[in-house]
Amino acid sequence: MFEDIRQHLSEVPEGEAIEESMESRPTVSLFERLAFLQQLTPSQRLILLGLLLADLFLLGLFVFLITGVIRLG
Repeated sequence: MFEDIRQHLSEVPEGEAIEESMESRPTVSLFERLAFLQQLTPSQRLILLGLLLADLFLLGLFVFLITGVIRLG
């Protein structure tokens, strides 16, 4: 893939604009995006849930600290 891109770029004279086709992507539903979760083992799901909870905790802590700084300032 990178070789194709590199070859294409080498064929374009310097300073000339490269036009790329903007093809519309098919819309993908949320269920299709989350389909990979079915392939995970229960322990992998537990680890993923733990990471999600840790992220939410850190996000809440960050918001709490920002609101504290705003109140003080």
